[in-house]
Amino acid sequence: ADLGAQDTGWMLDSVPLVLLSRREQDALIAGMSQRTYRRGATLARIGEEHDGVHFIIEGQAAVYAPDEHAAIHPTKAQDEAALELVAHVGPGSLIGETSLALSRPASATVKAQGNLRTFFIRRETFQDGYERSAEFKAYVDNLIRLHERAQALTALLSENPLLRALGPDDVERLLQKSWLLQPGRGAEIVA
Repeated sequence: ADLGAQDTGWMLDSVPLVLLSRREQDALIAGMSQRTYRRGATLARIGEEHDGVHFIIEGQAAVYAPDEHAAIHPTKAQDEAALELVAHVGPGSLIGETSLALSRPASATVKAQGNLRTFFIRRETFQDGYERSAEFKAYVDNLIRLHERAQALTALLSENPLLRALGPDDVERLLQKSWLLQPGRGAEIVA
């Protein structure tokens, strides 16, 4: 698809693409294609390799991951039954960046919630930008850490009766002011 200026202007002003040089942005755009999905279409499936990264430009997608009792990578037959909704993502969100950056299969299944448009960045193009741009790499690495922190905080919130009783505003304040520590066995914690 033609990715003219009217389609990409807002995107190039957004993070993380603003971190790239003009030459790197041009290379990224040359390696993109526009894709459209209907409600229920699968953009990523847990346990499978990604062939690129989706940058959502319109619509919403649902992210499904294994519940706490499921195996890390259920078989395709068990896939749907063993997953629970963990997030909704929309314009500006990346899908598949963790898998490509860490060279591992998808850790979640992502499905379109309605009509969805993405810019699809081929694996080679994404990895080239990730390896060549320290700023882009730092952004993606921070995004991966944020995803990991969110999963750990969600588990903590669901396991603790006091934290489960908090309202959305209280949870937001807690998340903004909290630090997540995973001390080693036998480590002393002084607060």
